[in-house]
Amino acid sequence: INLTGGSVFTDRGEVNIRTNGELTTIDQISQIIVRANDQGKSVRIGDLALLKNSFKDNDILYRTDSDQSINLAVVKKESGDILSMVEEIKETVSKFKETAPDAIQVGYVDDFSYFVKRRLGVLVNNGMSGALLILIVLFLVLAPPIAFTAAIDIPVTFFITLGIMKICGITINLMSMFGMIMVIGMLVDDAIIMAENVFRHIEKGGDPRSAAVVGGEEVMKPITASVLTSICAYLPLAFMSGIIGQYVRAIPIVVSIALTVSWLTTIFSIPTHAAEFTALFKYKTREHGRHWFDGIRDGYMFLVERAIRFRYITALIIGGFVLFTLTVILPSMKFVLFTSDGMDEFYVRAETKIGTPLEVTQKAMEPIEKLIQTLPPEELEHYVTEIGVNREQASDPTTQYGSHLAQIHVYLTPSVDRKRDAFLIMDEIKGKFTQSDILHDLRVDKVRPGPPVGRAVEAKIRGDEFDSILEVAQLFKEYLGQIKGVQEIDDDYEEGRDEVNIVLDETQMAKTGLNDKRIAEEVRNSFEGGIATTIQK
Repeated sequence: INLTGGSVFTDRGEVNIRTNGELTTIDQISQIIVRANDQGKSVRIGDLALLKNSFKDNDILYRTDSDQSINLAVVKKESGDILSMVEEIKETVSKFKETAPDAIQVGYVDDFSYFVKRRLGVLVNNGMSGALLILIVLFLVLAPPIAFTAAIDIPVTFFITLGIMKICGITINLMSMFGMIMVIGMLVDDAIIMAENVFRHIEKGGDPRSAAVVGGEEVMKPITASVLTSICAYLPLAFMSGIIGQYVRAIPIVVSIALTVSWLTTIFSIPTHAAEFTALFKYKTREHGRHWFDGIRDGYMFLVERAIRFRYITALIIGGFVLFTLTVILPSMKFVLFTSDGMDEFYVRAETKIGTPLEVTQKAMEPIEKLIQTLPPEELEHYVTEIGVNREQASDPTTQYGSHLAQIHVYLTPSVDRKRDAFLIMDEIKGKFTQSDILHDLRVDKVRPGPPVGRAVEAKIRGDEFDSILEVAQLFKEYLGQIKGVQEIDDDYEEGRDEVNIVLDETQMAKTGLNDKRIAEEVRNSFEGGIATTIQK
């Protein structure tokens, strides 16, 4: 207890009064008197029990590479930088290793910054190679002034987009980088149209200044319409609800920002640059280039003229292609929002009888761990065994807890460094499973890509009787199993543990002066345990 008792005036002035009975050490708890008699003899807690500092019983057991482990999952804030955070963590761990005992090993598992670095590398490589390819193509097809004018639009747009993302609080993550990679090929289109139109007026003999003004005015409206239609195609994704909406929201926002910036640079900057580069290159006539392209242009004009002349046949051919796509190609195409290609991890899951202790379940999983150890080192990176839980990540809505549950999270080396994909490795592990008297429902599951949204398809069955519900569920699973392509059919119904019911005798309770609440509390404290007191640290 820690309770104020008012105040009192003394020679030193007003002094507060506080009754403090808080316990701060185990020794203080051991001296608490449980019972005493008139002769001054007493029984203390220390006489009845052994007191020691310890941790509560584990609900989940972890093993990393078959060694008992404590796993620390670091979660960054939304505004945090994963790359710098990982570097700081590694520096902290390095300092810890210098003073830690030799028996303690510290390692890293599931470094998510790897994927960010890889995608950031893809973004940089795409930007550099894209700019180089654009320059090559533009120099081959168009005049040098247009090539330079269109090429500079990409880095300028990217730098401005990154600045706006910073202001809007959008971090560089997998989704935002995916949006930037997606939009990189769209940025140069409007710049080419604008620069080509300005250059066309210069070729006709106009001075660069007037060509920039007139050429820009002519194509400003169609360029604006083109950008707006592209933004309208992506922007609705920003208003998607649920976990998927939160997951992909960065993509349409980044694409819209980049397209808007590209439109601004195209309207206000490209005409001036086109005129300046034309004057710089002193490129006024077509005598120095593009002759080889005239043949392609003439062929294109020939096809356009024939298409217009035989417009009904052209419309019939186009309509036939559309009909063929809708009736043949589209129905056979698979819809996969988040693909599993290039997967670098999977799960081995199993269950024991409900009520099995954690230690027994862990012992039963050791043969599976040895089986995973047989994978070659160029394919296996780490594996983490979790006893008492079934989940993919901390925020998985389908997480299950229980001492009878077990899973092994297998981390493979990056797919680019492996000869076999994850599915072949999973099939190999599955083929080596042996019968077990303890383990059942032993399976290999792939990691569901994307955000934690549960199963792809879920059906809920309601009723008044569990027997009827289970019967319908079994029939439903058998029906689903007959559908081609349907896999991982399961239900979430689990039988409870065996139970011991204590029936109270009201007559005996009345004779002893006990009540049902007191008896229930004592039973709970005897088996489950209860909080007798707390220590303030």
